[in-house]
Amino acid sequence: MDWDAIAELFAFGRPIGEVWPRRPDRPLADKDAREHALEQLRKFISLLVFRRTMEPGAPAQGFRVPIDQIHVYQPDDPKQIKLPAIGFIPARGHHEEFGLGPPQPIEETQDVHGPGTVLVYQSDYVELFTVEVFAAKHAIRRGVMAGLKDVLRACDSSAAIGLRLPGYYDRVARFWMPDSQYIQEPEIVKNRRRGQLFVELRVPEVRLVDYVTMRPIVDLGGADASEVYDGNVWLDFGETPVDSRIVRPECED
Repeated sequence: MDWDAIAELFAFGRPIGEVWPRRPDRPLADKDAREHALEQLRKFISLLVFRRTMEPGAPAQGFRVPIDQIHVYQPDDPKQIKLPAIGFIPARGHHEEFGLGPPQPIEETQDVHGPGTVLVYQSDYVELFTVEVFAAKHAIRRGVMAGLKDVLRACDSSAAIGLRLPGYYDRVARFWMPDSQYIQEPEIVKNRRRGQLFVELRVPEVRLVDYVTMRPIVDLGGADASEVYDGNVWLDFGETPVDSRIVRPECED
């Protein structure tokens, strides 16, 4: 991608992460923070063992919802999906920024994802989406709903749970469930039951950029002396920049 041509259209500023000497332009992302977060939630739910109530006197029976029956979008035709199933129904998202300033570098990520790179924080993405549960039997719907309500509040230090995103620079997505409801409708007679959990997703949006280390240069203005006194400090120049140092003069009595 030709960032130079794109930058010419900017009203002000330059593309973030532009360094000199120039490095190869980075391609645009194929997935956003939201997609990474929902894919990890999908994997997380597929590992849960839910429980369904059996006949009186019998112990509850465990079951799972396979990952191919968990959709990160609303299924095209909910009537054709294999039950039990779970779908994530999208809603309007918000990009919460701290201000109008430039993205901020995350210092602890320096060189972590490649030499000469650092992550910059752009905003928090926030969305209150719906987790919809589809089941044939009331006991299965109730078991999935009860299990999700339980696990989404299972953290001992927060009302939300945090999932690490290995595919998104190890950032953490947080999920908080403020509301839920069981849905009663005519489809029940056809062994189709639904339930909904309303879940808030909050995930940082970041970008990997290049950086270079600053190399300060002292301009002597043409002086040839190996030592120059500026009135406050001596600039003691060695044979190489590494040998150079700043020496404070001794106080006069």
